[in-house]
Amino acid sequence: WRIGYAVGNQEVIAAMSRLQSHSTSNATTFCQAASLLALTNPPETVFQKMLAEFKKRRDYMVATVNSIPGLSCHEPSGAFYVFINLEHLIGRQVAGRVIGDGTDFAELLLETSKVAVVPGTAFGMPQFLRLSYAISMEDIERGLARIAAFVRGISG
Repeated sequence: WRIGYAVGNQEVIAAMSRLQSHSTSNATTFCQAASLLALTNPPETVFQKMLAEFKKRRDYMVATVNSIPGLSCHEPSGAFYVFINLEHLIGRQVAGRVIGDGTDFAELLLETSKVAVVPGTAFGMPQFLRLSYAISMEDIERGLARIAAFVRGISG
């Protein structure tokens, strides 16, 4: 549901236009309406509220992850993802299965705790997970509580 625009050299933009016209379809009506709202309202009305909410979610997620023994993360400087370092849990066991990397952790977490995360392998970081804070605060709180409970169940 992403919409964007580009400004640049006329030849480059024309080439981008030709490529885009053959690879994607048009933006949906609700995305067009949201884009219009974002572009026609003062930034403080739309963007400042969004930024404040994402900062609140990010800060909560970073603090909570860093309070869970065995997990750590840095505060991201962009986007809305947190990468969680699992290196202290690699080689440990859950339900008789060894955690070899983020993919193992993600599979076990989904199976036992019903929390879906993205393994870091997709980003060249096999000992990491990626979490998004572009979801509701309630879902973040519930998901992180389940992750904390899952980590407490990991044996050495």
